[in-house]
This record gives sequence, C-alpha cells and structure tokens, in this order.
Amino acid sequence: MIQFLKTKLGKWLIGSTLALGAVGGASTLGGTADANFQLTNSFKGYYTKVDPTNTPSDVLVAGSQNVLISDNEKVETRAGIELFGAASTTATAIQSDFDWKNSTGGEIVSREANGVLQFLPTATSTDLRNFENLLGGLNATATSSIRFATVWSQTEQLDILLFVNGTPTMYEWSGGQGTFASDTSNTIVLNEDVASSTQRFFINGTRQIRVKDADGTWQTFTYTGQSAKTFTGVTPDPTTFTFNTGALVVQAVRSNTNTPSSNFDNDTIKVLQNQVWLGSATSRRVYISKDTSYTDFSYSSPRIAGEGALLTLDDITIGFESPDDKSMLVFSGKDRVYQVNFEISPGSSADREVPVTRPLLVSSGQGAISQELIAKIKKAVVWVSNNKELVELGQVENLPSPQAVAISDPIKPDFTDASFANGEIEFWRNNIFITDPSNSKVFIFDLSKRFWQPPQVMGIRRITVYNDLFYGHSNSVPESYTLFSGLSDNGNPISFKAHFSYQNGGRRDVLKNFDKFFTELYIAGNTKVNVSLLYEWKGAKNITTYELDGASQDFLYIPNASAALGVNSLGTNPLGGQLEEGENTPKYRRYKPTVPTDYFEYQVRFETEGDDNAFQILSFGPNSIMSNNAPQKITK
Repeated sequence: MIQFLKTKLGKWLIGSTLALGAVGGASTLGGTADANFQLTNSFKGYYTKVDPTNTPSDVLVAGSQNVLISDNEKVETRAGIELFGAASTTATAIQSDFDWKNSTGGEIVSREANGVLQFLPTATSTDLRNFENLLGGLNATATSSIRFATVWSQTEQLDILLFVNGTPTMYEWSGGQGTFASDTSNTIVLNEDVASSTQRFFINGTRQIRVKDADGTWQTFTYTGQSAKTFTGVTPDPTTFTFNTGALVVQAVRSNTNTPSSNFDNDTIKVLQNQVWLGSATSRRVYISKDTSYTDFSYSSPRIAGEGALLTLDDITIGFESPDDKSMLVFSGKDRVYQVNFEISPGSSADREVPVTRPLLVSSGQGAISQELIAKIKKAVVWVSNNKELVELGQVENLPSPQAVAISDPIKPDFTDASFANGEIEFWRNNIFITDPSNSKVFIFDLSKRFWQPPQVMGIRRITVYNDLFYGHSNSVPESYTLFSGLSDNGNPISFKAHFSYQNGGRRDVLKNFDKFFTELYIAGNTKVNVSLLYEWKGAKNITTYELDGASQDFLYIPNASAALGVNSLGTNPLGGQLEEGENTPKYRRYKPTVPTDYFEYQVRFETEGDDNAFQILSFGPNSIMSNNAPQKITK
C-alpha cells in the first residue's frame, strides 16, 4: 500500500513505493514495485517541431526513420523496394512520369530520363516489366520536367495523351499498340484489329507507327489507312527490314509545333472540362484551348462559351490544379495563387462568358514550388510552398475566399531542412507522399489519422500508382522500383530507427529510477533489435544498450498451430513489412534488469539494420519509482 505523510516542513515522506502517473499513451499498474510499470502501448504520430522532452510519451521524434505507425497503432518496420524492369548503371535520374488510365480500359505508365520518353508495353507477351523507348530528342535541359494531361479527341473519338517539354511544341499520343504479323511493300499486318478503337491507333491526319526490328532498332513508317488488321499506304517499304513475328508495334508520337504560339514555351499543362490550359516559366500569359479542339486556342469578341481564352497574370505560371472540376487554380510566381472561373458576361446572352481571375489569400512565399508538388487530394488541393510547407487549401466558414493552412507544421524542422527540388506529391491508400530527392527521403502524411509518419530513406524522385500498386522512380539512375515490397531496398540493408520522446512520468522536476524495463513486440526470427536507454538529454548521464534477439527461445511465445486460424493479422498498414509467418509469428516479451540510475527524463530507442529484418513494437516501459535522492547538483 502506498502511504503519504506530510510533515510540518511541507515535504512528502514516502512510506512505500510511489507510483508515477500515466502520461500520453502510457498506462500504470498499481501494486508492488515490480508490477508498477508505466507502459506506452499506442502511438500517435511523428513530431519534430516541439522539443522532444516536452512531447507526449506516445510519439516518435527526430532520428526515427524507415518505421511506420500502422492502422492498429503499432510501430513497425516498413517494407522494402524491389527493382521493376531492367537495372541500369547510367547516372541519370528519372525526371518525369505519368500513369494513364485511358478511355478504353487500358493503363499505360511512362517515364522520362535524359530526354528519352519510355512506356511500359501492354501489347506484348514478353516481359511486361521492361520499358521501351517511345520518343527521343526531347529537351533534357528544360527547366521543367515533361508534364502530361489527357483530353478527349472529337475526331479520333478517343482520349489522347498530351505532353509538353519547355518548347513551343505540344505532343500527342494515342497509346496504340500491337504486335507484328507480316508485311508487303506497302502494308504492315498486325495480330490485332488495327481498325478497332480498342487498339487506339490514329485514324485521322498524318499517322505513323514504329516497329521494333530483329536487331532491336525502332523503324518508323507513315500509313494512310487501316482496315481490319492491316495498315495500308505504308512508306517506306517495310520489306527492306527484318521483323520477328510478335515484334512490338506502337503508335508514333505526333508533334504540334508552334502550338499555341511560336514564341511561347509550353512548360506546364492541365485539362479542365476538355479545355487545355498551357502555362510558361518565361511568360505571364496562360493559353486556354477550345473544348472541341485541343490545338485551337482562338476566341471571339465577345467570347462564346467553350472557345479558347488568353489570360495575362502578374507573374509566370508555376502550375495548375482544379479544386472542384469547375474552376482552375493557377499558381503564379512564388507568392500568388489565382482562382479562374468562366462566368456569364453581365447583360449578355447565356452563351457569352468571360474568364474571371481572383487572387486567393496566401502569404508571401506560399506559392507552389513546381507543378509536381501540387496535387488534388480528395476534396482539397495541397502543395509544397516556397516557404517549405505542405499547404492545404480549404474553405473556411464565413470567409469569402478559400484559406491556405500549413499542415506540415508538426514536422516543420524536417521540411525546413528538405530541398524538394525535383520532388513530387502523390496520393495512395489514404496517404500523401512527398519526395525529397536531394536528400533521398519520402515524407508521408496519414490523411485519416491526420498525423505524420517518420521519414523514409529512399532514393526516389518520382512516384507512380500503376494497377493500384505503388512505384518509385530513381533519383540517380534510370530505374523504377515497386515500393513497400519485400524486406530489403533492392538487395541493400535497411536501417530502421524508432526514437521515442523523452519520458518523465508526468513529473519533470523530480528524480526517478527503475530496475527493470519491459518490452513487448512481434519479431522475425532472424532479427536482432538494439534497445538503447538514454538517461537525461541525449544520454548526458548514461546510455544503456541491450539486444532483443528474435531467435532467443527464452522470451518467445509461439502460437499453438490449432489456434492460428482466424487470428487477426498483425497489421493493416499496407506499407509495413511482413513478418515471416504472419499470424503465426511469435510474440516476444522481456523484463530487462537494469542498474537503477537516477534521472529526470530518459529516452528509449529501438534500432536494427539488415536486409530481411522485421519487427512490430506493441508496448514498452519501466517500473519507475521516485528516487530517495535529492537533486543536489542543481540545487544551489
């Protein structure tokens, strides 16, 4: 029984063991000293702005990396990355990427490095993981990446992929693919019906296809017609080349030069209500096409609904995004965001409308860094600003304009230290991902729980969601990877670090100590986790380190095989690594005896590094009691 007596001197005398109160995600058990453990058994995010000694006990802090808080509030090792496609030794990063879910039910992923645009074929029975060259000679030194958008073609009756590359040319591609069957002097026959819209070959205008010959070289041919499986009017003579049966055939990219203008460099592109919006990093103009023709930017005076338009803003264009599929946000310079709507002209007939441009209320430096760092996330628009904040735009009640809020504030030091040059935002499975290629980091914001995960150390520049799986493109070589897959980073070990906030038991001003430290976790049999206890700020008083060995039978609780069926899975977060046997994985519990050391605060760190390691932290904590010693050193 715990007894308290107050003397005339106003001091507390301890008649028995004094239990410390629970703080944050900690729980306290009453009774004897051995049973009096203060356990942290749920975890609520990652914070670095608040001092780690003044942060709730159930959060991760600076130093943590490559671990995740799962949906059921366990801290677990993340899954790895696996090579997708061919390896490369060329020192060139993937600069652009796009995943195109087209109108005929297909999905084509593309990427660009060093001025060569590649695509992942869908019309071949060979290895579907190898990217093929689609178009070379692009502007590899452009200040912007290749930017993509899709638009509906009235003449082709297909959606078309458009892209720009910092030049006056707007490119278009139908996505048509097939496989070679035979040829004559002026025909090429495929195994597929090239006249069918599902094969996606152009049927109007100047049309070309590319065929990969027996030597692996792409040959380009112009055709004037198609019927059933045959391209007709083919030039030059295809019989002068050797093609293997089943060789890949693909629609060639078509170039629209000087579109919309010969003196306008197309740096960024977006489509809204089938009208193409084009912006430039060297011009204050924004061109808007007709909704019936993506190459026609003309308009009448007064303007008729659906015609093109020309805007002149107060700075160059950085990017576009539509918050509601009705209006367009135009990010301009470092400090401006405009909302553009088409509105019926006052006093005119219903078919007369004018573009109305309104500046939004954003502070200095709150404009977006680049088009890739702007994204539509459910009903909100988010972007990384020049102030190095993740800004979320939302409507606040009783205010006339949408309001920009920095949701990255809890990890402000991380964002301040980041570069974000050539980075990208992507949304997948209720998480916002932001790449920082210069520092090989990926930041993750859990949208449902509204907290940040610790940074993930990955050499990723671009991110693609393809067939509902998550892919990353390298920041150093022309390679792509399946993310959060496997238990190593492309064969390399992963360094996992879970550093928790400093614990003080709810009393910053008194000395405590403990002689046992409890840990409970799931752990793979080949994994050894180092647990470090840092007494006082960064171990100023002492650091104790010991090992949790997943192969040690003394601390393992192995499930009975007859009870395994129907047991809940170990985690629902799709980003975490999978332990060896899923629900059959042993649980590890241990009381680690320690030498009692007086402290005001301590920190616990879990760390391991390996190429197949995996663990999930369930709870931890000491049997802390108040020390009988007075803090003489700091009492003067």
